[in-house]
Amino acid sequence: MRRLHFLVNPLAGRGKALKAWEQISAQLPRLQQAVENTDQTFSYTHTFVGKNQPAPFPLLSPLLADDILVAIGGDGSVHHSAVLALQSGCALGVVPTGTGNDFANFFGLSKEPLTAFDEVLNGSTQEVDVVSVNGQVLVNAGGFGLDASVVHFIEGHPRLKRLGPLGYAVSLPIVLGNFKTFSAVVAKADREERFDNVSLVAIGNGPSFGGGMQVVPQATPLDGEVDLCIVSGLNKLQLLRVFPSIYRGSHILNSHVHLRRVARVSIRLNRELDYGEFDGEPVHVERELDIQIQPKRLKLVVPRTFVRNRLP
Repeated sequence: MRRLHFLVNPLAGRGKALKAWEQISAQLPRLQQAVENTDQTFSYTHTFVGKNQPAPFPLLSPLLADDILVAIGGDGSVHHSAVLALQSGCALGVVPTGTGNDFANFFGLSKEPLTAFDEVLNGSTQEVDVVSVNGQVLVNAGGFGLDASVVHFIEGHPRLKRLGPLGYAVSLPIVLGNFKTFSAVVAKADREERFDNVSLVAIGNGPSFGGGMQVVPQATPLDGEVDLCIVSGLNKLQLLRVFPSIYRGSHILNSHVHLRRVARVSIRLNRELDYGEFDGEPVHVERELDIQIQPKRLKLVVPRTFVRNRLP
C-alpha cells in the first residue's frame, strides 16, 4: 500500500500553497483509482497547519517508514515536516509554495505545483544532512543575531511578509536602529576563537535563506559538514553597505566576515539573545549551543535528474 500525507500551510506564499493544494487534491481521486486498477492500494490524508497551532503538528494518522510526507508551503513548512519525517523514518516530499523556497531551490524542485507533485510520485530518494542545535532540527539554514531579529520583525508585520525577500531589505534598517551586538566563543576540538561586536551568526546546511541571500554560498546538505558565517566588527552603516552583496555571496570577501566549516562545534554567547530562527521559524536561543551535523539523516524525494547529476 502506498500512503501519502500532506502537511499544508494555506497561508504560505500569500495563498499559493492553498491554490497548490486545490490543484493537487483534485488529482488524487483519479490517481487513487488508477493505482487500485493495478491491484495495488493507495491512500492519502491531509492536515492544514497555521501560525496559532503548536508544533509538532498532529497528523490524522501515524506516519510509517514507507509513507511519504508531503510539505506544501515554504521553508517553515519544510522544517516542521522534516521533524515529523525524522521521527518516523519516512520520506519527505516538497511542493514549494513559499516566498523564498531556498531549500527546494537547491534541489531543483519545480515551482509548478502539479510538476512538483509528479516529482514526489516519481522521483528518487536522496539522503541529506540535517543539523542538530541543542537537539533541535535545522534543515536548511538559521541563525541568531541580526537575521533572527529581522525575521521576528517581519513576522509581526504581515504587510512586510507579503513583500517576500524585499521585506527583509525594508526591515533591516528599521531593526538595526535598536540592535545590540554580542560576543561569541566558537570552540572546535581543542581550539577556541573569540569574536566581539558580533552582529550575525548564521548556520548553513544549504547555501541560502531569506529568498536567495547567499549567506554561506559553499554550504551543501550533502557533504557531512555544517557551514558557519560570523559577522563581527562592523558598525551599523557598514552593515547596511555590506548587505546587498549577500545576494551575490560576495560579502565573504569582507575581512569582517568569517566562514567556518565543521562537523561539530560549540558556541558560547556572552548574554542571552532575544531572537533566533531555524528555517525562518522563531526559536529560543540558549547561551551555550552545541551544533553538529547529522549526515544523511533525512530521506528527501528529489527529481531523478538531481540524483544523477550529484552521483560520483
